Amino acid sequence: MEIMYSSTRGQGGKVTASQAILKGLAEDGGLFVPDSIPALDKSLKELSDMTYQQVAYEVMRLLLTDFTKEELEEQIENYIESAEEEYLPEALDYIVSKFRSVADKITEIDAAIDKCAVGWTRSRMGKCELASLRLGIYEMLYDDDIPVSVARDEAVEIAKTYGDATGGAFVNAILTKVKEQYIK
Repeated sequence: MEIMYSSTRGQGGKVTASQAILKGLAEDGGLFVPDSIPALDKSLKELSDMTYQQVAYEVMRLLLTDFTKEELEEQIENYIESAEEEYLPEALDYIVSKFRSVADKITEIDAAIDKCAVGWTRSRMGKCELASLRLGIYEMLYDDDIPVSVARDEAVEIAKTYGDATGGAFVNAILTKVKEQYIK
């Protein structure tokens, strides 16, 4: 099954993975995302016994369906060779730590979204906007290292850059309500 990609802003047609990579951004300024996420055909146990390169290939082959096995393996090797060994582990550690922190508080974060997004359900929100809200709310309420205004501004900027045309304003409005209702 060939995976096709569409803009996060919902305009324009579908493109293949290679076309999405060559274009970079969609014509409407949105990011390209797959129209569906295929299920892995390997168990977590099988994946845990593989090298990073093997796991990368298993995931990429499902999402980048118009590339050959050789092309994918070559790109994975090129990435590994060019990655700065000192930077990569720190960045990955930070990203994984932030992801886990948000995941640990997802029930509370989603409750805040539900309370402050009057007239909206999370299922109606764009994926980028929802992710921006979750990260912003986590940083505003639970991360003492990030000032509330910085957390809000960064979440709004992510939504403006990668969400739909009104994503930044939408995220800003909800995060403003979160600040009013949850931060003294």
